[in-house]
Amino acid sequence: MASITIATAPLVGILLNLTLLLSYSRITSAYQVAVFGGSGFIGSRICKILSNVPGCSVISISRSGVPPSWCQEEEWIDDVKWISADAISMLKEKKKICADDDNIDAAVSCVGNVRPSPNWDGFWGLHWDDEVMRRENGDVNVNIAEMSKSLGCRKFVYLSVSYDTAKALEGPLEGYLDGKRDAEEAAYKLFGDDAIVFGPSLVYGGGRFASFGRVIENSLSSPAAKIYQSANNAVRGLSVSNDEDWVTNMVMTPPMHIDIISRAVAAAAVGSLDTATIQPRRQGFYNTEGKPIQMASVPFVDVGDIKRVAEQYGTDEKLAAAIISGVSGKVKEGKTGKLRKVGKWEKKENDPPFEGALVGYKPLLYPLPVAAFFTIAFQWATNIEYPIA
Repeated sequence: MASITIATAPLVGILLNLTLLLSYSRITSAYQVAVFGGSGFIGSRICKILSNVPGCSVISISRSGVPPSWCQEEEWIDDVKWISADAISMLKEKKKICADDDNIDAAVSCVGNVRPSPNWDGFWGLHWDDEVMRRENGDVNVNIAEMSKSLGCRKFVYLSVSYDTAKALEGPLEGYLDGKRDAEEAAYKLFGDDAIVFGPSLVYGGGRFASFGRVIENSLSSPAAKIYQSANNAVRGLSVSNDEDWVTNMVMTPPMHIDIISRAVAAAAVGSLDTATIQPRRQGFYNTEGKPIQMASVPFVDVGDIKRVAEQYGTDEKLAAAIISGVSGKVKEGKTGKLRKVGKWEKKENDPPFEGALVGYKPLLYPLPVAAFFTIAFQWATNIEYPIA
């Protein structure tokens, strides 16, 4: 009998391993993530990370419907379903994304546009069409959120803009920020706290200013940069109107590597990121008339927390565990996340009616180094490729 036990023990172990593998395959093959703008700079990196998560099925939706040039020779692109669709007019074709009896579990939107208008205007020529920017940042993403909901999606992740950047550009890029607000409001209305918005700063990496971006990040994270900003705040305090210097805050925010934002977004998509640890969006926005604007109180991961989220929740192990442990398990179809209670905005007596770029030129607050750096960074940001889909 002992010899029989010894002989059968390896066979039993093999059968147990096969059973576990088959069970694991059935569990993990069901989780689907759709990445809108998946052929773009950030979207393609998100697709790469998610495609390496066991059991995660990735669908990339973009105008081109093909992998970008940087990854044409990489093996992971075969694990992604690449779909060509227009975010404005073609997203109603649900069968392109998934079958009638199938749903997506999470959607990520990396779609946006901040390119200046191609038409020359005035002496400087450079200008932005507010109507176009609101449509391509707002209407398009509203369509994406609605499409995702109709496909049974229960998590929605949206790439917006950091708080400091939004405050600094309230006036010059009104259409851009109005579009972002429209998109965030639609996401929160449809998904509640299951919608997560990220507010990154400038993103570098891959073939895009890889070395230069890291130098800038290290420089702006250095003690010297922090001392400079503290000194600038001290000078600001001497002013009669000591409004927050949002432009300098934006310029002095270190850029982040593409892998950081991509892993943070992936964590939100698969459910390893606990929304209970995220604060609702900060308020305090004004329109060009100086009137306060209430933003949707959507869970918002600002630029200062993105690296923490990536390191804490976006590792390969955490992403895989989120699916295996059932954190990303199915919920009842049509269920909407619980909404946060949003307090009514009340303007305080000392609140400035205009902030950010709306306050105009202040010599003490915009010394030459900041102005020069801002000009270079902004020119770079507005000349890189921002895919509409």
